[in-house]
Amino acid sequence: MTGLSAAAPPILASTLLDSSLQKNSNDNSVRERRGMVESDPWDLTRDIEEGVSLMPGRSVLSCGSVIGISGLQPTNANGSREGTGDDIRYWVDEFSQHILTTLLCKYPVDKDFPRAFVIQYFDSRPLSRQALFFSLQQRSPDRSPEDLETILDNIQTRRVYDFDELLEAVSQISNILFELQQRQNQPGNKGKGYNSAPALLLIEGIDQSLEETIRTSNPVAGHARLVPLLRTLTVLSRTYASFLCVIIVNSIALQHPPQSASAQEAALTPADDTGAGQLQRQQYCLEPPVCSIFSNISRLSKASPTLSYFSVLTRSLDQGCDVHLLVSQMQKNMIIEVAKHRVGTEVGRWCDF
Repeated sequence: MTGLSAAAPPILASTLLDSSLQKNSNDNSVRERRGMVESDPWDLTRDIEEGVSLMPGRSVLSCGSVIGISGLQPTNANGSREGTGDDIRYWVDEFSQHILTTLLCKYPVDKDFPRAFVIQYFDSRPLSRQALFFSLQQRSPDRSPEDLETILDNIQTRRVYDFDELLEAVSQISNILFELQQRQNQPGNKGKGYNSAPALLLIEGIDQSLEETIRTSNPVAGHARLVPLLRTLTVLSRTYASFLCVIIVNSIALQHPPQSASAQEAALTPADDTGAGQLQRQQYCLEPPVCSIFSNISRLSKASPTLSYFSVLTRSLDQGCDVHLLVSQMQKNMIIEVAKHRVGTEVGRWCDF
């Protein structure tokens, strides 16, 4: 049977992690993907390093898209999340700040128009001018302090204290974006490079701003308030697709419960033996709103911690995103993975950051 080759066995994403963290440049196989050279088709590193792209489809961080970023925290066997949530939230903040500073350093300053709009719920980490200056200085050590201050002038930051203020901030930015588009469409401005750099709308803490609504009413009420905002953000991303990228940073980390022995047994139990009726079986067969490629959780699991994972708010936020990126911890490394990509075949791509 010489000369015949068998199909390669499937490779789990988790088995690639060690080799990814220990790889060197001599082991990289160079491939072409949409005009970019990449070491491996699953490697997300170049997309993250290059930041927001003006060309749709060139990167998972492209203009014309609503991108969600969520932290995925592990839950201990006893259900405790102590010592993990803060770490994941810090990494989520670090990742979103990386996207912001990359855009500011990569593209030229427009003195007449902000390059980035940041809306923060008051309970989010404060994105102060001093913190951004330090971050920009680390990214561009050769730039003078005056240049960095000029770059910082290209950011508009709004801090809001409730969901209504957040809606008002989005409305104000929508008006500014409309003015920019009108300026771009003026005959004298066409061809002058007004559209040569992307703009970023970064919103942090939508989920937190709805906590009060959910606490005083119920998750469905929070969902009812959230959906119109998500539609507005989608309309903005499509209307100004030539230059606008919208990023939603979720401040509340998603739970990633481990698969317990009882959950494994429940997943392997025939449906006829459960004795709980068809309705109960359907309840536990729901697809998770966001699922990690590194997860071992059975989608038929009856483990009780999994139920909090299927929240109405989480599902609504995920449905409102074209791309959903998860930030998690694997072997003490920060992992970024594509959990959702509405168009394209990007789901499952990942990198250590």
